[in-house]
Amino acid sequence: TRNAAGARPFPLMYLWIFERPDSMCTQLVAHGWACLGPVHLLVSPEARGDAPVMRSSQDIGQAMERFASGSGRFNCPRFIDFEKHHSYLGYPINYLWCQGGVWQEAFHRTAERCDRYVVDLTTDERPTGLLLELEYLFNRVAVENIILLLDTSRADLDLVRDFVLETWAARDRR
Repeated sequence: TRNAAGARPFPLMYLWIFERPDSMCTQLVAHGWACLGPVHLLVSPEARGDAPVMRSSQDIGQAMERFASGSGRFNCPRFIDFEKHHSYLGYPINYLWCQGGVWQEAFHRTAERCDRYVVDLTTDERPTGLLLELEYLFNRVAVENIILLLDTSRADLDLVRDFVLETWAARDRR
């Protein structure tokens, strides 16, 4: 009934740049996100693994019906490096492998299920997909439910600051 922070577990969406070379096990398990509630994310078809690639709305719906939410001991998904944490205690990591044609629908449908959003902005370019995701979040989610992360040793800080501020300034002001 309580997560590692002593609060009610909450579904969390983790957004990241697919080309980032870091271990997702470190990002999701060792950094503690999987101890707060079920983690939902999108995965590039180029990542290794054995789950089916989402090709349609029906594929997305069927996969999301299988998303787990309760705490327990879990094996790291196959696309995560096994170097340190082949299993962990916490909440499940649910993911959708998305083709280019359906990733936006998969993002929207997954985002609708989440209460908190972690956005890893570690990049040295203006990734179109991440900009669309930020636009969605800034227009639909209370700012206190969005966590922006950045590895300052690898990101272009000026570029990231500029595109985050531009996206924030362009949000709907209803």
